Amino acid sequence: MIGAIVFGQISDSFGRKPTLLVTIFMSNILNICASFTTSLFWFASIHFFVNIFNAGGFAVLPIFALEMIRPKDRLWISNLFGGNPVIILYACLAYFCGDWRILARASSALTIPAIILCCFISESPRYLIQKGRIAAAKAVLKRIHRIDGRPFRDDIVDSVLDKENKVDHGVSMSMAQDWGL
Repeated sequence: MIGAIVFGQISDSFGRKPTLLVTIFMSNILNICASFTTSLFWFASIHFFVNIFNAGGFAVLPIFALEMIRPKDRLWISNLFGGNPVIILYACLAYFCGDWRILARASSALTIPAIILCCFISESPRYLIQKGRIAAAKAVLKRIHRIDGRPFRDDIVDSVLDKENKVDHGVSMSMAQDWGL
């Protein structure tokens, strides 16, 4: 819970991509360190921090991914890469590794492609727009359109942004302000 709360706030302040990179990288480094421990105390102590970074990654990754995926594809992609298929693959990996130390090192090695991929992925255009970085968001959208082989039209993006700015998002009430809800 600590990692989810802390890294959720960090991702809202500094961006999804850098937060995700830090959580994956630190989780891997600490997991490798834990695989070399010889005492239960150090194993548990290191894994406490591994799990803080894991929880942070689990809080940030779905948001980052869903902000980059079209609404019609979100359900099947989140089902494909989340939960059960990953657990099944991890169980198979554990079976073939045989030892928890080898499993820890192998699972850390398998996330290296994710770290490399994260270096090439752009920040979420939705996050950039929420932070008022419209020019950066347009640059990311242009890159996405270029990769997709589709033409990019500034006027469409500007009209969507104008409509979004005119939408009344309502009033958010806090439980601390009005207990009568």
